[in-house]
Amino acid sequence: MTEPNPIRTIADNMMALLERKNAPMNVKMVEKLSNVDHARFKLVFDFLVKFDVIKYTLDDQTVKLNDSLFIQNH
Repeated sequence: MTEPNPIRTIADNMMALLERKNAPMNVKMVEKLSNVDHARFKLVFDFLVKFDVIKYTLDDQTVKLNDSLFIQNH
């Protein structure tokens, strides 16, 4: 039996939160709703930004899922 990966769980929860909102969210609000300590949040957040899973806007401190993650049916 495999042990749960807490980093993956944090990433999954963060992405699910952003997917449900489907709009840019304030980073501090995402961190608060993620209910994890700052160090773990920052680690996962930086990873998701680096690999272009989420888009971070420095000007207004917002984050959203990368649009390319959504399948578009034409």
